[in-house]
Amino acid sequence: MNCDQVRDYLDSLLVKDPGLSAPAEVFAHIQTCQACAREYQNAQETFAALQLSCPIHAPNQLKEQIMSQVFDANVLYPSRPARVISSPSRFWFRVLVPAAAVAAIVFFAIRLHHQPDHQPQRPREISASGFIAQAWAAEKSVFTREGIIHILNRIVVKAISDPELAKIRWLPLVTLDGSGNIHFNQLHLSAEPGEEYTIDEDLWYESSTGNYMQILRDQGSLVFANSFDGKAVYASERTTDGRLRIGAEFTRDYRAPQNPALFLGIGSAFNGGLNEKNMALFSDQGTATLEDGTPVRVFMRKADAGSAGAPQPAQDSLLLFKIRDNNAVVEIEWLVGGRSWLTIRRELVENVQAPDFPWKLSGLPRFSSRGQRRKPEVAVTKDMVLPDASVKQMVEKSDSPVYLFNKKPAWTGDRNITDILDITNPPDRMFLVVYPAVDGRHVVLLFSSGFNKMFRGAKSDGQMIYESKNGFKVWTGSRGKWLGGILLRSAQGVTRSAPSEDVIGYVLESPQGTYPALGINGRITDDELHALVDSLVPAANQAVK
Repeated sequence: MNCDQVRDYLDSLLVKDPGLSAPAEVFAHIQTCQACAREYQNAQETFAALQLSCPIHAPNQLKEQIMSQVFDANVLYPSRPARVISSPSRFWFRVLVPAAAVAAIVFFAIRLHHQPDHQPQRPREISASGFIAQAWAAEKSVFTREGIIHILNRIVVKAISDPELAKIRWLPLVTLDGSGNIHFNQLHLSAEPGEEYTIDEDLWYESSTGNYMQILRDQGSLVFANSFDGKAVYASERTTDGRLRIGAEFTRDYRAPQNPALFLGIGSAFNGGLNEKNMALFSDQGTATLEDGTPVRVFMRKADAGSAGAPQPAQDSLLLFKIRDNNAVVEIEWLVGGRSWLTIRRELVENVQAPDFPWKLSGLPRFSSRGQRRKPEVAVTKDMVLPDASVKQMVEKSDSPVYLFNKKPAWTGDRNITDILDITNPPDRMFLVVYPAVDGRHVVLLFSSGFNKMFRGAKSDGQMIYESKNGFKVWTGSRGKWLGGILLRSAQGVTRSAPSEDVIGYVLESPQGTYPALGINGRITDDELHALVDSLVPAANQAVK
């Protein structure tokens, strides 16, 4: 395998099964080629980091900086003269990094909502699945105790020297609304380079009523509060001046989740953590000892990236679940590229007579810090992802024109719309429209005001391959397969299938000058592509469902 073949392999990483190791030929080549080894390491580390740390509020320059630095430093081929990149290549490189960030957050959050009935079976040791089953049962049993329980968890954000990476870490924060529906929010865990700090999470839960309270504090200052008192769901909201106030949503047809561990448990930030649908993903790593001397057994789970057991220099995003002899999970450690990014520690589980504060959060102090508040501040962005959005919701919340096919493609089923925080242009929303297909040729549309700005500046470097009578233009480039892989990977929670080798992506230019992205999971003829584009109409024209 030569350098060009290795580069082609790296370009297609997003359309490959993350559970598969790289071909032996790739490893054989990078053992002898320093340039390709460095490119492989960069690709794996970036891909791993994106899985749970995509830059929702990263500086705009970071999105292009990742790829531009590769070429500015001539990392790909340091022993050769700088290459002149063709126009189509420049077009795709200007949009791939923010698009990959979209894939990370959307893929993760949609999977939480659309869990397949059966996870793919992978080789596993019986002992590992047995331990995980016992740990999951122990975690669920915490929330079945009589009376009121109090849980204290500590999120330890580890020091990272890179200033940009230190700012972009986050965890999903799962909450409920007034109907008992799950919402996916984002807990920003920004830090200064080299800074380590701790977030305290206090939980109270009463099994007989379903009342709960969750309070997050950063150095004593309130970050977020959420509760249910039997009549309403309460949550903290940030005002325009940066203060927090408590809002209430009175319940209507409220249905509490049957398993509180799914949104209050120690593993809830990591796709349900230990639940039975994830058991096949764990491997037994043997025994270890925590800093306080507690003996634990360690189980490793991939964080949906890389390949467990792959030889270096592969960089994986890994979760280490540390379990005591009583089956209780006492710590979860998240590692990226072999570095510890954060840990979640279970410090305390106890029965109490009453919570420290009223269930409706009345009189909740703002926990003022003793000293100057840490900068940058920890914060929560609500409603990171809203699954199963309606056409009306899509039209009302979008800051730019949105479109749908006037009828679903002949080979697909009914569409699914997901409303997502626009990570390239917050607080705007973006929309992922998925048409799953029985034959696997799923169709995906992505609308984002942030992408509109990026594509508008980059289209001169692309190639227009079709102009429809309805005013749409179709742009393509050499990285169409990669973009298609990103879109189809984002939609995997709905399609329940991995991107195919024939996946393809396009950038569309609407008559209003916006730039939706189109992905198709398989081969498509020119006539089929033209028919799809010709059928696009404003979403407002569709019947509201």
